Amino acid sequence: LKANAGLRGFGGAVCELPLKLWGGCALPRRRVLEGGVDTLPEDFERPPRLVSGGTSSRPEWSRPALWESTRRIEESATQLHRLTDGSLRASRRRVSLRARADDDALDRIDQMDTGLELTSAEQLERTQHKQVYATFIARSREEREAARRARRSGIDPAELAFGVSLGLDPFSGLNAPWPEIDAPREPLWLERPYAAPGSQATEAGMRRPAIFDQLTLAPRKFKEVPESAEEIRECKQPLGPKELLSVACGPKTLDFGTVSAFTTVSRNFSVVSGLNASVLVEVKAGDEPELETSWPPSQVVPPEATAGFDITFRCGEPCTYRRTVAYVINGIHAFRMTVTAQVVPLELHLVNARGTPLEELEFSFGAGDAASSCSQSLVLQNRGTHPATFRWGHPRDFTGR
Repeated sequence: LKANAGLRGFGGAVCELPLKLWGGCALPRRRVLEGGVDTLPEDFERPPRLVSGGTSSRPEWSRPALWESTRRIEESATQLHRLTDGSLRASRRRVSLRARADDDALDRIDQMDTGLELTSAEQLERTQHKQVYATFIARSREEREAARRARRSGIDPAELAFGVSLGLDPFSGLNAPWPEIDAPREPLWLERPYAAPGSQATEAGMRRPAIFDQLTLAPRKFKEVPESAEEIRECKQPLGPKELLSVACGPKTLDFGTVSAFTTVSRNFSVVSGLNASVLVEVKAGDEPELETSWPPSQVVPPEATAGFDITFRCGEPCTYRRTVAYVINGIHAFRMTVTAQVVPLELHLVNARGTPLEELEFSFGAGDAASSCSQSLVLQNRGTHPATFRWGHPRDFTGR
């Protein structure tokens, strides 16, 4: 292609220069398509187009948010009313939500013309609120995927937090900075727990189960008869079922165990009062000959107090003892307890110096022994509970059992 052109300076008044132009156009080579029966799959592969620098020259594109776009309208509300409907709609397309939120007049016109129920500020706040949940869901999914990959590979993610492994144990030789926790003081756990004061069980009349110790005698004894007018009135007052539950007496069975004849043994019978008034408790132990030395026969138990009766047992004949003893509260309410004992006779056992029971004592002189007498050591053991006196003599000199 050839052509002529002229260049005139200042309309040809100064100079005029001729220009010659020429150029050429080359058609692109047409690609020959591969084909035929003699072609292989490798003939149809296209060589890759590598990009220099390892990165693509085409930037990544993402749709911008509505409030991150173009310009802000500077026109006033009066100027906006003068615009035509077409120009007003075209202008609103180029305005972001953030710009419309800043201009109250434009926001009102936008709601009136388009019928939107939310303002620009409300739409922006709603979008930001949704973005918080979208970010949380995406982060949670990444954490689940990381945990799933760790389970499959058998690698603990906590081990990767230390970076490159140098063959050292993490925190080796250091104590963990955990604060010490004080040991809690827990209540006493019982199979049948006590009823707490003021609870429904206490209000219903259930008393706390008392613990009776029959081996420990009560050092303090209360007076045997009421003296003041108030005590006399309270000790004659009949008690209701709930009040009787608040007076615990026991143990119900006094066991003196195995004792020797003529042995004096004492056991403690306790009365625990949970009432707000005094009660008179009388134990009818003196009616039995074996228990006639029991003391005291009665006591005036003050409110919220514990009284102890010394029940004393003494029997001179071997037997199996079992009796029922009555005790009376306020002279009206009678109850019973059981007294048991196994009385055995006094016995002395002969043993040698090594403690072996000795049935017969053998005296012998050794060969070549010129002594006129020999001796043996005897040990007498008293396994009973009463001291025994004895004397030596011929069997025909003793009478009785």
